[in-house]
Amino acid sequence: MTDHPANLPDMANDPSLIVARYVEGLLEGDELARFERDLAASPALRAELEAMHGIDASMKRAFTFHSDPIDPPHSLPHRRPRRALQLLAAAAMIAIGAAIVFFAMRPAAPHEFNARDLYTGFINAGYQPKWVCASEDEFITYSREHLGQALRPTPPPSIQLVGWAYAEELKDLGFDKYAVVILTRVDGTEVLGVFDPTATGHLPADPKGKLHIFPQTLGPLTMYEVSPLDTPRIAPAMTVIPGDTMDIRTGPTNTQPRIRGDRRR
Repeated sequence: MTDHPANLPDMANDPSLIVARYVEGLLEGDELARFERDLAASPALRAELEAMHGIDASMKRAFTFHSDPIDPPHSLPHRRPRRALQLLAAAAMIAIGAAIVFFAMRPAAPHEFNARDLYTGFINAGYQPKWVCASEDEFITYSREHLGQALRPTPPPSIQLVGWAYAEELKDLGFDKYAVVILTRVDGTEVLGVFDPTATGHLPADPKGKLHIFPQTLGPLTMYEVSPLDTPRIAPAMTVIPGDTMDIRTGPTNTQPRIRGDRRR
C-alpha cells in the first residue's frame, strides 16, 4: 500500500490505522510531524495510541520471561513491520528452546525401590543364593540364628527352596538390617519370601501390577511373599517350632553351630 500524507478527516474516520502506522514506524517527514501535532491536540488520538501500545506490550510479554516497563510514546523505536515480525518469531523460538532445555535438564524424580525391582534384580543376577541349607537341621539353625525363630521346612515336591540371600535396598525401605530373602521355585516359577524380623519395613507394590505381595505371619515373624502366582505358597511350606527362638542381636550361642559359608552383616 502506498503511503499518503495524514490529514485530520482521515484520522477522525480511522484513527487506528494512523496510530498503527506510527507505532510501526511508517510515518516520516511532514506526515510524522503533522501526526505528532495532532497527537498533542487530540485526547482521543492519545487514548488510541495508548491502547495500541498496550497491545504491543502484551505481545512482548507473551514471548519473554519477564516484563519490561512500557516506553513513553516519544521514545518508541521506528521499526518496519517485517523487522517486528522477525523479532517476535525469534523471541518465540528462544522461549520454546529454553523450555525444551529446561525440561530436558530437569532432574528426574527419584526412583522408589519396589517389589518389581527386587524380583527382577534376583532374576537378572541368575537367581543365585548366598547361603544354601543342605539339610533340615541346617535350615532350622539358619532360621533361628538369622530370624530369631526356628522354622522347619516342609515343602511339597512342587516347591524348591533354592537358598537365602540379602538385598541391601531393603534397608532404605525401613526393613531391619536382619531382613533376609528366601529364594524358591514353585512349579518352576521364581517366588521370593522377604523375612522382616521386626516388621518395620514396607515394600512398595509392582508398578506394572504383574507381581503380587502376600503378607504372611510365621509365629513372631512377618514375611512378604513376592510372586507372579495368584496365591501364597511359601508360608504353608514352613512350620514354626514353638519355643525355639533366640535374640538375633546378641548372636548365636556356642551350642548353636553356624552354617558353613555364612557371613553375617
